[in-house]
Amino acid sequence: MDSESPDFVPSVFVYKKHSQRPEGKIERPSRKRKRDERETVTQPAPPPPPVDDTCTVEETAEAMVPQKDYEDLVTKHGQLQEECVSLRKECEQLRDENAKLKEKLKNAHFTCSTVKPDLTQFVFLTGLTTVIFDWLLGKLVGSVKKVTHKLSLEDHLFIILIKLRMGISNRYLAYKFNVTDSTISGICRSWLAVMAHCLQPLIKWPSKQAVLKHMTKIFKRNFQRCRCITV
Repeated sequence: MDSESPDFVPSVFVYKKHSQRPEGKIERPSRKRKRDERETVTQPAPPPPPVDDTCTVEETAEAMVPQKDYEDLVTKHGQLQEECVSLRKECEQLRDENAKLKEKLKNAHFTCSTVKPDLTQFVFLTGLTTVIFDWLLGKLVGSVKKVTHKLSLEDHLFIILIKLRMGISNRYLAYKFNVTDSTISGICRSWLAVMAHCLQPLIKWPSKQAVLKHMTKIFKRNFQRCRCITV
């Protein structure tokens, strides 16, 4: 304000003329920040601490494997590899053998041909030796017929003899020979009648006098009319 103006009032403060660019005050912090960034970039980074790559002779000796131990390890490794190969071959052989046995067990059935080699078992089941069995089969051939094609004529006669001797149920025989219950019933019905007719000449009933003659005293006293005993 002009000092000659009637509104002029003296002041104790020193008057400063305002800047022609007030936005310069706003740009001042930005300029200072840029100067600080330039100073930070120009300063070199401190070098990394030196790495002590020196190694003593004792540490090097401890890190190395002795030659003898190394050779022993190589030999043992070779032996283990050979043993591993041998075990793999043995495992393959056992696996093949197991598969063959499973297949054999799956295909194996209870038949006359499988039991016939065991004479003791065959006599126990049928009551006949293999020679008499073959003779009886030859006598019946031509008079009997197959009830099922799953079983041979030997199996048909084998079933009849087991049924007569052991008294086994038809269901169990059907299970053992892998057929149905009706098949076992059909074999029994057709074969028993033919066997009774063909083997009738072999059955000799003694007379009453012969029975009484050879009867024991206790039977004579209590069972005078006894002609036979079925077991």
